[in-house]
Amino acid sequence: MKEIIRLHNASCNTGMGRVLSGYSLAVFAGEIVCVMGISGSGKSALEKTLTGETALSGGLLYVHGEECPAHSPANAFSKGIYSIGMRNSMAANLSVADNLEAIRPVKNPFRVYHRKKAYLAAAETLREYQISGTPDRQVDSLSFLEGQILSVAKAVKSGARLVIINCVHDVYNAREAVELGRQICRLKSAGVSFLVISERPNPLFDIADRVQIIHKGSDLYQWEGGIFNRSRYNSRWGQAARRREKASCGNKVKALCLLDIDWNSRATIHSCLKTLRENNKRIWNEYLAFSLPERDSFYDGKTAIVPCDSAGRLLKNMSVEDNLIICIPGRAGKTKLRIIHSGMKRLLLREFHALLGLDAQVTRVSQLTEVQKKILSIYRLELDKPDTIVLESPFWGMDEREIGQLTGYLADLGQKRVKLLIYSKDWEDIEDFCGPVIITRAGKNARIV
Repeated sequence: MKEIIRLHNASCNTGMGRVLSGYSLAVFAGEIVCVMGISGSGKSALEKTLTGETALSGGLLYVHGEECPAHSPANAFSKGIYSIGMRNSMAANLSVADNLEAIRPVKNPFRVYHRKKAYLAAAETLREYQISGTPDRQVDSLSFLEGQILSVAKAVKSGARLVIINCVHDVYNAREAVELGRQICRLKSAGVSFLVISERPNPLFDIADRVQIIHKGSDLYQWEGGIFNRSRYNSRWGQAARRREKASCGNKVKALCLLDIDWNSRATIHSCLKTLRENNKRIWNEYLAFSLPERDSFYDGKTAIVPCDSAGRLLKNMSVEDNLIICIPGRAGKTKLRIIHSGMKRLLLREFHALLGLDAQVTRVSQLTEVQKKILSIYRLELDKPDTIVLESPFWGMDEREIGQLTGYLADLGQKRVKLLIYSKDWEDIEDFCGPVIITRAGKNARIV
Protein backbone atom coordinates (compact mmCIF):
# COMPACT_ATOMS: atom_id res chain seq x y z
CA MET A 1 0.00 0.00 0.00
CA LYS A 2 1.37 3.40 -0.99
CA GLU A 3 2.47 5.63 1.88
CA ILE A 4 1.05 9.17 1.84
CA ILE A 5 2.76 10.71 4.87
CA ARG A 6 4.98 9.47 7.65
CA LEU A 7 6.32 11.19 10.75
CA HIS A 8 9.19 9.41 12.48
CA ASN A 9 10.36 10.39 15.97
CA ALA A 10 9.14 13.93 15.27
CA SER A 11 9.68 16.83 17.65
CA CYS A 12 8.25 20.31 17.42
CA ASN A 13 8.88 23.39 19.56
CA THR A 14 6.74 26.50 19.84
CA GLY A 15 6.64 29.49 22.15
CA MET A 16 4.64 27.28 24.55
CA GLY A 17 7.49 24.75 24.72
CA ARG A 18 7.81 21.33 23.13
CA VAL A 19 4.45 20.19 21.75
CA LEU A 20 5.57 17.08 19.85
CA SER A 21 8.18 14.77 21.31
CA GLY A 22 9.27 11.54 19.64
CA TYR A 23 5.97 11.34 17.79
CA SER A 24 5.42 8.84 14.95
CA LEU A 25 2.51 8.37 12.55
CA ALA A 26 2.00 6.89 9.09
CA VAL A 27 -1.03 7.23 6.79
CA PHE A 28 -1.37 5.10 3.66
CA ALA A 29 -3.45 5.59 0.52
CA GLY A 30 -7.13 4.90 1.00
CA GLU A 31 -6.82 4.74 4.78
CA ILE A 32 -8.86 6.45 7.51
CA VAL A 33 -6.84 7.23 10.62
CA CYS A 34 -8.23 8.89 13.76
CA VAL A 35 -5.94 10.67 16.22
CA MET A 36 -7.40 11.47 19.63
CA GLY A 37 -6.02 13.34 22.62
CA ILE A 38 -7.00 15.74 25.36
CA SER A 39 -6.45 19.48 25.18
CA GLY A 40 -2.74 20.27 25.01
CA SER A 41 -1.72 16.80 23.87
CA GLY A 42 -0.27 18.01 20.55
CA LYS A 43 -3.18 17.60 18.10
CA SER A 44 -2.97 21.13 16.69
CA ALA A 45 0.82 20.87 16.41
CA LEU A 46 0.37 17.65 14.42
CA GLU A 47 -2.03 19.32 12.00
CA LYS A 48 0.20 22.37 11.55
CA THR A 49 3.24 20.17 11.01
CA LEU A 50 1.54 18.18 8.26
CA THR A 51 0.21 21.32 6.54
CA GLY A 52 3.62 23.03 6.71
CA GLU A 53 2.64 25.81 9.10
CA THR A 54 5.07 24.61 11.78
CA ALA A 55 8.57 23.25 11.13
CA LEU A 56 9.98 20.20 12.86
CA SER A 57 12.80 20.73 15.33
CA GLY A 58 13.73 17.06 15.21
CA GLY A 59 12.77 13.81 13.54
CA LEU A 60 11.77 13.14 9.95
CA LEU A 61 8.76 13.85 7.72
CA TYR A 62 8.17 11.80 4.58
CA VAL A 63 5.54 12.70 1.97
CA HIS A 64 4.81 10.13 -0.73
CA GLY A 65 7.92 8.25 0.37
CA GLU A 66 10.26 11.22 -0.01
CA GLU A 67 11.87 13.06 2.89
CA CYS A 68 10.73 16.70 3.23
CA PRO A 69 13.30 18.63 5.26
CA ALA A 70 11.75 21.99 4.28
CA HIS A 71 7.99 21.52 4.43
CA SER A 72 5.79 24.58 3.79
CA PRO A 73 2.07 25.25 3.19
CA ALA A 74 2.73 25.59 -0.55
CA ASN A 75 4.65 22.32 -0.56
CA ALA A 76 1.89 20.57 1.41
CA PHE A 77 -0.77 21.79 -1.01
CA SER A 78 1.25 20.76 -4.06
CA LYS A 79 1.62 17.26 -2.60
CA GLY A 80 -2.09 16.93 -1.92
CA ILE A 81 -2.31 17.59 1.83
CA TYR A 82 -5.46 19.56 2.60
CA SER A 83 -6.91 20.55 5.98
CA ILE A 84 -10.54 21.23 6.85
CA GLY A 85 -11.29 22.99 10.10
CA MET A 86 -14.42 23.12 12.21
CA ARG A 87 -15.83 25.70 9.79
CA ASN A 88 -15.91 24.98 6.10
CA SER A 89 -13.12 26.41 4.01
CA MET A 90 -15.36 28.12 1.47
CA ALA A 91 -15.81 31.82 0.69
CA ALA A 92 -19.20 32.47 2.31
CA ASN A 93 -20.16 35.40 0.07
CA LEU A 94 -19.61 33.47 -3.18
CA SER A 95 -21.75 30.84 -4.87
CA VAL A 96 -20.97 27.13 -4.86
CA ALA A 97 -19.92 27.34 -8.53
CA ASP A 98 -17.56 30.26 -7.90
CA ASN A 99 -15.97 28.49 -4.93
CA LEU A 100 -15.31 25.34 -6.90
CA GLU A 101 -14.02 27.25 -9.92
CA ALA A 102 -11.60 29.18 -7.72
CA ILE A 103 -9.58 26.04 -6.97
CA ARG A 104 -8.68 25.41 -10.59
CA PRO A 105 -4.99 26.04 -11.34
CA VAL A 106 -4.44 29.23 -13.32
CA LYS A 107 -2.07 28.48 -16.18
CA ASN A 108 -3.02 31.62 -18.07
CA PRO A 109 -3.79 34.71 -15.98
CA PHE A 110 -5.82 36.12 -18.90
CA ARG A 111 -8.01 33.06 -19.39
CA VAL A 112 -11.73 33.61 -19.83
CA TYR A 113 -14.02 32.53 -17.02
CA HIS A 114 -16.57 30.22 -18.65
CA ARG A 115 -19.43 30.62 -16.27
CA LYS A 116 -21.62 28.03 -17.99
CA LYS A 117 -18.89 25.37 -17.75
CA ALA A 118 -18.30 26.25 -14.12
CA TYR A 119 -22.05 26.00 -13.46
CA LEU A 120 -22.33 22.57 -15.10
CA ALA A 121 -19.23 21.26 -13.29
CA ALA A 122 -20.58 22.50 -9.95
CA ALA A 123 -23.98 20.91 -10.65
CA GLU A 124 -22.24 17.58 -11.23
CA THR A 125 -20.34 17.95 -7.93
CA LEU A 126 -23.56 18.69 -6.04
CA ARG A 127 -25.18 15.57 -7.51
CA GLU A 128 -22.12 13.45 -6.75
CA TYR A 129 -22.02 14.52 -3.10
CA GLN A 130 -25.83 14.65 -2.74
CA ILE A 131 -26.01 18.29 -1.71
CA SER A 132 -29.33 19.99 -2.39
CA GLY A 133 -29.66 23.27 -4.26
CA THR A 134 -28.25 24.77 -7.42
CA PRO A 135 -24.67 25.85 -8.22
CA ASP A 136 -25.59 29.55 -7.81
CA ARG A 137 -26.63 28.90 -4.20
CA GLN A 138 -24.69 31.08 -1.76
CA VAL A 139 -22.31 29.13 0.45
CA ASP A 140 -23.51 30.92 3.59
CA SER A 141 -26.95 29.38 3.05
CA LEU A 142 -25.58 25.84 3.34
CA SER A 143 -26.13 23.84 6.50
CA PHE A 144 -23.11 22.96 8.62
CA LEU A 145 -23.04 19.40 7.24
CA GLU A 146 -23.42 20.57 3.63
CA GLY A 147 -20.60 23.05 4.13
CA GLN A 148 -18.29 20.37 5.50
CA ILE A 149 -19.09 17.91 2.70
CA LEU A 150 -18.56 20.64 0.11
CA SER A 151 -15.22 21.47 1.75
CA VAL A 152 -14.22 17.81 1.34
CA ALA A 153 -15.36 17.95 -2.29
CA LYS A 154 -13.33 21.10 -2.84
CA ALA A 155 -10.26 19.41 -1.35
CA VAL A 156 -10.65 16.34 -3.56
CA LYS A 157 -11.29 18.45 -6.68
CA SER A 158 -8.07 20.35 -5.94
CA GLY A 159 -6.12 17.07 -5.97
CA ALA A 160 -5.99 16.24 -2.25
CA ARG A 161 -4.59 12.81 -1.42
CA LEU A 162 -4.78 13.36 2.33
CA VAL A 163 -7.68 15.29 3.87
CA ILE A 164 -7.23 16.33 7.51
CA ILE A 165 -10.57 16.84 9.28
CA ASN A 166 -10.28 18.82 12.49
CA CYS A 167 -13.20 18.07 14.80
CA VAL A 168 -11.38 18.83 18.04
CA HIS A 169 -14.55 20.20 19.64
CA ASP A 170 -16.70 17.28 18.41
CA VAL A 171 -18.94 19.48 16.29
CA TYR A 172 -20.72 16.58 14.53
CA ASN A 173 -23.87 15.00 15.84
CA ALA A 174 -24.67 11.35 15.08
CA ARG A 175 -26.69 11.96 11.89
CA GLU A 176 -24.12 14.38 10.47
CA ALA A 177 -21.25 12.03 11.28
CA VAL A 178 -22.99 9.11 9.58
CA GLU A 179 -23.58 11.11 6.39
CA LEU A 180 -20.07 12.56 6.37
CA GLY A 181 -18.69 9.09 7.08
CA ARG A 182 -20.57 7.70 4.10
CA GLN A 183 -18.93 10.28 1.82
CA ILE A 184 -15.51 9.59 3.36
CA CYS A 185 -15.86 5.85 2.76
CA ARG A 186 -16.84 6.48 -0.85
CA LEU A 187 -13.76 8.64 -1.43
CA LYS A 188 -11.59 6.16 0.47
CA SER A 189 -12.37 3.54 -2.19
CA ALA A 190 -10.96 6.00 -4.74
CA GLY A 191 -7.65 6.13 -2.85
CA VAL A 192 -8.16 9.35 -0.85
CA SER A 193 -6.83 9.17 2.73
CA PHE A 194 -8.36 10.88 5.75
CA LEU A 195 -6.88 11.93 9.09
CA VAL A 196 -9.56 12.75 11.68
CA ILE A 197 -8.32 14.73 14.70
CA SER A 198 -10.59 14.77 17.74
CA GLU A 199 -10.50 15.38 21.48
CA ARG A 200 -12.62 12.37 22.33
CA PRO A 201 -14.40 9.44 20.62
CA ASN A 202 -17.02 10.41 18.04
CA PRO A 203 -19.06 8.47 15.46
CA LEU A 204 -16.41 8.93 12.76
CA PHE A 205 -14.23 6.53 14.73
CA ASP A 206 -16.54 3.68 13.71
CA ILE A 207 -15.19 3.82 10.12
CA ALA A 208 -11.53 4.20 11.09
CA ASP A 209 -8.90 1.74 9.93
CA ARG A 210 -6.66 2.81 12.82
CA VAL A 211 -7.11 4.84 15.99
CA GLN A 212 -4.16 6.47 17.74
CA ILE A 213 -3.98 8.19 21.11
CA ILE A 214 -1.64 11.17 21.34
CA HIS A 215 -0.62 12.33 24.82
CA LYS A 216 1.90 14.99 25.81
CA GLY A 217 3.18 15.11 22.23
CA SER A 218 3.87 11.38 21.93
CA ASP A 219 2.02 8.52 20.27
CA LEU A 220 0.78 6.73 23.37
CA TYR A 221 -1.01 3.79 21.78
CA GLN A 222 -2.79 2.76 18.60
CA TRP A 223 -4.93 -0.11 17.41
CA GLU A 224 -6.37 -1.33 14.13
CA GLY A 225 -9.89 -2.35 13.27
CA GLY A 226 -13.09 -1.05 11.80
CA ILE A 227 -15.62 -0.54 14.61
CA PHE A 228 -14.32 1.63 17.41
CA ASN A 229 -13.60 -0.61 20.40
CA ARG A 230 -14.53 1.47 23.44
CA SER A 231 -13.38 -1.10 26.00
CA ARG A 232 -9.93 -1.22 24.40
CA TYR A 233 -9.79 2.58 24.41
CA ASN A 234 -10.92 2.85 28.02
CA SER A 235 -8.58 0.21 29.40
CA ARG A 236 -5.58 1.79 27.71
CA TRP A 237 -6.42 5.44 28.28
CA GLY A 238 -7.32 4.95 31.92
CA GLN A 239 -11.04 5.66 32.00
CA ALA A 240 -12.20 2.20 33.04
CA ALA A 241 -9.08 1.68 35.12
CA ARG A 242 -10.97 3.18 38.02
CA ARG A 243 -12.20 -0.25 38.92
CA ARG A 244 -9.08 -0.20 40.39
CA GLU A 245 -7.60 2.49 42.46
CA LYS A 246 -10.85 2.70 44.45
CA ALA A 247 -9.41 -0.04 46.65
CA SER A 248 -6.40 2.12 47.44
CA CYS A 249 -8.67 5.06 48.25
CA GLY A 250 -10.68 2.97 50.68
CA ASN A 251 -13.80 5.05 49.96
CA LYS A 252 -16.57 4.92 47.46
CA VAL A 253 -17.53 8.26 46.01
CA LYS A 254 -21.16 9.03 46.73
CA ALA A 255 -22.51 11.03 43.82
CA LEU A 256 -25.48 11.41 41.53
CA CYS A 257 -24.50 10.58 37.93
CA LEU A 258 -25.91 11.99 34.71
CA LEU A 259 -25.13 9.95 31.59
CA ASP A 260 -25.77 11.71 28.27
CA ILE A 261 -25.93 8.96 25.62
CA ASP A 262 -26.49 11.36 22.73
CA TRP A 263 -23.41 11.78 20.52
CA ASN A 264 -24.33 15.38 19.75
CA SER A 265 -21.63 17.11 21.75
CA ARG A 266 -22.83 20.53 20.62
CA ALA A 267 -25.19 20.13 23.54
CA THR A 268 -23.10 21.72 26.28
CA ILE A 269 -23.43 20.79 29.91
CA HIS A 270 -25.44 24.00 30.45
CA SER A 271 -27.91 23.23 27.65
CA CYS A 272 -28.24 19.59 28.72
CA LEU A 273 -29.10 20.52 32.31
CA LYS A 274 -31.50 23.24 31.16
CA THR A 275 -33.28 20.84 28.78
CA LEU A 276 -33.42 18.20 31.51
CA ARG A 277 -35.04 20.67 33.91
CA GLU A 278 -37.63 21.75 31.33
CA ASN A 279 -38.55 18.31 29.95
CA ASN A 280 -38.24 16.06 33.00
CA LYS A 281 -39.61 18.06 35.89
CA ARG A 282 -40.35 15.07 38.13
CA ILE A 283 -36.80 13.72 37.93
CA TRP A 284 -35.34 17.20 38.25
CA ASN A 285 -37.36 18.06 41.37
CA GLU A 286 -36.79 14.67 43.00
CA TYR A 287 -33.08 14.14 42.33
CA LEU A 288 -31.50 17.44 41.28
CA ALA A 289 -33.38 20.58 42.30
CA PHE A 290 -30.41 22.95 42.20
CA SER A 291 -29.99 26.35 40.63
CA LEU A 292 -28.33 26.68 37.24
CA PRO A 293 -25.65 29.29 36.54
CA GLU A 294 -26.07 31.44 33.45
CA ARG A 295 -24.89 30.03 30.13
CA ASP A 296 -21.49 31.76 30.17
CA SER A 297 -20.99 31.35 33.92
CA PHE A 298 -19.84 28.38 35.97
CA TYR A 299 -20.87 29.56 39.43
CA ASP A 300 -23.89 31.38 40.83
CA GLY A 301 -23.14 31.18 44.57
CA LYS A 302 -25.06 27.92 45.05
CA THR A 303 -24.09 25.68 42.14
CA ALA A 304 -20.58 25.29 40.73
CA ILE A 305 -20.03 23.67 37.31
CA VAL A 306 -16.53 22.27 36.73
CA PRO A 307 -15.91 21.68 33.00
CA CYS A 308 -13.69 18.83 31.85
CA ASP A 309 -10.93 21.31 30.93
CA SER A 310 -11.09 23.16 34.26
CA ALA A 311 -7.38 22.54 34.94
CA GLY A 312 -6.54 24.41 31.75
CA ARG A 313 -8.63 27.38 32.88
CA LEU A 314 -6.37 28.14 35.82
CA LEU A 315 -4.38 31.36 35.62
CA LYS A 316 -0.99 29.77 35.02
CA ASN A 317 1.00 32.98 35.40
CA MET A 318 -0.42 33.60 38.86
CA SER A 319 0.41 31.90 42.13
CA VAL A 320 -1.57 29.03 43.65
CA GLU A 321 -2.91 31.29 46.42
CA ASP A 322 -4.14 33.88 43.89
CA ASN A 323 -5.95 31.13 41.98
CA LEU A 324 -7.49 29.98 45.25
CA ILE A 325 -9.04 33.33 46.18
CA ILE A 326 -10.11 34.52 42.73
CA CYS A 327 -13.33 32.47 42.79
CA ILE A 328 -14.52 33.73 46.18
CA PRO A 329 -17.32 36.22 45.32
CA GLY A 330 -17.55 37.58 48.86
CA ARG A 331 -13.79 38.19 48.94
CA ALA A 332 -13.48 36.66 52.42
CA GLY A 333 -11.04 38.54 54.63
CA LYS A 334 -10.92 41.59 52.36
CA THR A 335 -9.54 44.85 53.69
CA LYS A 336 -11.05 48.30 53.21
CA LEU A 337 -9.14 48.46 49.92
CA ARG A 338 -11.03 45.30 48.82
CA ILE A 339 -7.84 43.24 48.83
CA ILE A 340 -7.63 39.77 50.35
CA HIS A 341 -5.55 39.91 53.50
CA SER A 342 -2.14 38.29 52.99
CA GLY A 343 -2.60 36.23 56.16
CA MET A 344 -5.83 34.76 54.73
CA LYS A 345 -4.08 33.90 51.48
CA ARG A 346 -1.23 32.16 53.30
CA LEU A 347 -3.75 30.17 55.39
CA LEU A 348 -5.60 28.99 52.27
CA LEU A 349 -2.31 27.98 50.65
CA ARG A 350 -1.23 25.99 53.74
CA GLU A 351 -4.56 24.15 53.78
CA PHE A 352 -4.22 23.28 50.10
CA HIS A 353 -0.67 22.04 50.68
CA ALA A 354 -1.91 19.88 53.57
CA LEU A 355 -4.74 18.49 51.43
CA LEU A 356 -2.34 17.22 48.74
CA GLY A 357 0.74 16.72 50.90
CA LEU A 358 2.70 19.34 48.94
CA ASP A 359 5.99 20.91 49.85
CA ALA A 360 5.77 24.49 51.10
CA GLN A 361 7.95 25.64 48.20
CA VAL A 362 5.24 24.72 45.68
CA THR A 363 3.66 28.13 45.16
CA ARG A 364 3.17 28.40 41.36
CA VAL A 365 0.54 26.66 39.26
CA SER A 366 3.27 25.57 36.85
CA GLN A 367 4.80 23.47 39.66
CA LEU A 368 1.66 21.33 40.01
CA THR A 369 0.97 18.04 38.25
CA GLU A 370 -2.09 17.76 35.99
CA VAL A 371 -4.22 16.01 38.62
CA GLN A 372 -3.14 18.57 41.26
CA LYS A 373 -4.27 21.34 38.90
CA LYS A 374 -7.61 19.56 38.49
CA ILE A 375 -8.06 19.33 42.25
CA LEU A 376 -7.12 23.00 42.60
CA SER A 377 -9.79 23.95 40.03
CA ILE A 378 -12.41 22.15 42.16
CA TYR A 379 -11.05 23.08 45.59
CA ARG A 380 -11.12 26.83 44.90
CA LEU A 381 -14.87 26.54 44.22
CA GLU A 382 -15.35 24.33 47.27
CA LEU A 383 -13.98 27.14 49.46
CA ASP A 384 -17.17 29.17 48.95
CA LYS A 385 -19.22 26.19 50.16
CA PRO A 386 -21.62 25.70 47.23
CA ASP A 387 -24.65 23.45 47.69
CA THR A 388 -23.92 21.48 44.49
CA ILE A 389 -20.79 20.81 42.44
CA VAL A 390 -21.29 19.48 38.90
CA LEU A 391 -18.23 17.74 37.43
CA GLU A 392 -18.03 17.20 33.68
CA SER A 393 -16.04 14.03 32.81
CA PRO A 394 -13.66 14.59 35.75
CA PHE A 395 -11.31 11.68 34.90
CA TRP A 396 -10.83 12.58 31.24
CA GLY A 397 -7.24 12.03 30.11
CA MET A 398 -5.93 10.71 33.44
CA ASP A 399 -3.86 7.61 34.07
CA GLU A 400 -4.60 5.10 36.83
CA ARG A 401 -2.52 6.85 39.51
CA GLU A 402 -4.09 10.25 38.77
CA ILE A 403 -7.59 8.76 38.79
CA GLY A 404 -6.94 7.26 42.21
CA GLN A 405 -5.71 10.58 43.60
CA LEU A 406 -8.71 12.53 42.27
CA THR A 407 -11.11 9.82 43.47
CA GLY A 408 -9.70 10.11 46.98
CA TYR A 409 -10.31 13.86 46.97
CA LEU A 410 -13.87 13.45 45.64
CA ALA A 411 -14.60 10.82 48.30
CA ASP A 412 -13.61 13.32 51.00
CA LEU A 413 -15.62 16.05 49.27
CA GLY A 414 -18.70 13.83 49.26
CA GLN A 415 -18.53 13.63 53.06
CA LYS A 416 -18.87 17.42 53.43
CA ARG A 417 -22.58 17.65 52.64
CA VAL A 418 -21.88 18.89 49.15
CA LYS A 419 -24.12 17.35 46.50
CA LEU A 420 -21.92 15.92 43.73
CA LEU A 421 -23.22 15.42 40.19
CA ILE A 422 -21.02 13.62 37.67
CA TYR A 423 -21.89 14.47 34.06
CA SER A 424 -20.44 12.25 31.36
CA LYS A 425 -21.05 10.75 27.91
CA ASP A 426 -19.25 7.54 28.79
CA TRP A 427 -20.66 4.79 31.03
CA GLU A 428 -17.21 3.67 32.16
CA ASP A 429 -16.65 7.16 33.52
CA ILE A 430 -19.44 6.79 36.09
CA GLU A 431 -20.07 3.07 36.66
CA ASP A 432 -18.21 2.83 39.97
CA PHE A 433 -19.83 5.79 41.69
CA CYS A 434 -22.26 5.07 44.50
CA GLY A 435 -25.57 6.76 43.73
CA PRO A 436 -28.48 6.95 41.27
CA VAL A 437 -27.74 7.26 37.54
CA ILE A 438 -29.89 9.43 35.28
CA ILE A 439 -29.68 8.44 31.61
CA THR A 440 -30.73 11.04 29.05
CA ARG A 441 -30.30 12.13 25.44
CA ALA A 442 -29.07 15.73 25.51
CA GLY A 443 -31.43 16.39 28.43
CA LYS A 444 -34.47 14.65 26.93
CA ASN A 445 -36.15 11.29 27.69
CA ALA A 446 -34.52 10.97 31.11
CA ARG A 447 -34.83 7.83 33.18
CA ILE A 448 -33.35 6.51 36.43
CA VAL A 449 -31.32 3.30 36.57
